[in-house]
Amino acid sequence: MAVEVAATSLQDDLTVKRELYAQLGVEEYWVVDSKDARVLLFSVPAQGCPLEPVERSGLLPGLSTMVLAEALRLGRQEGEAAAMRYILNLPD
Repeated sequence: MAVEVAATSLQDDLTVKRELYAQLGVEEYWVVDSKDARVLLFSVPAQGCPLEPVERSGLLPGLSTMVLAEALRLGRQEGEAAAMRYILNLPD
């Protein structure tokens, strides 16, 4: 798994780095778009395939792009503790 936080590098994270991580065998890649408060998830559908967009993490059950976006929103508005409480209280 690899995570990139994009402030000014979003385009590179979605293209060049995504391809690089796929070549390195990374199974799941997250891009945190700090400007738009969203998380983009990419996963390998089958070995040897490129990283493709997905809505849910295959490595961390319960985490989806919607959940992560809400955690980012809470973190910005109420602080990191609120974001962590939100994620830790998710149903299985």
